[in-house]
Amino acid sequence: MLKQADATWVHAIAAGTGATRRQLPHWIDHLPPCNAACPAGENIQAWLEHARAGQWQQAWKQILDDNPFPAVHGRACYHPCQSKCNRGELDSAVGIHAVERLVGDVARKEKWQPSWRTYRASRSHRRRRSRWPLMRLPPGSTRPRR
Repeated sequence: MLKQADATWVHAIAAGTGATRRQLPHWIDHLPPCNAACPAGENIQAWLEHARAGQWQQAWKQILDDNPFPAVHGRACYHPCQSKCNRGELDSAVGIHAVERLVGDVARKEKWQPSWRTYRASRSHRRRRSRWPLMRLPPGSTRPRR
């Protein structure tokens, strides 16, 4: 006589379906380690892919969604993203800060200006009124006259 577990298995084979699983794999979409380590919170993979393909203006627009000063940030940032880069386990980490600096320098050289669509599409637009505020005023105060 077969045990219950064996009877279930025999029944599945007899039905022509073969062995069946009761659980499916659970896929989790994790944030890449370099994005998690970035102090500016940039989507590094997105603009790095554009830069790899030679689409410098697309890369620049992608960076502007999170960081209004890519050339400055590429120079001043202490780049913790590179120490968390997965590529470092294979050979060497990607020079993310150098590529970001290059994208910013190309934008300055070509004199690209951010468009209104870039401004509207950014995530930071939902958080504050101005895309790049130059100064913050206390509530109730007025702006200085020129």
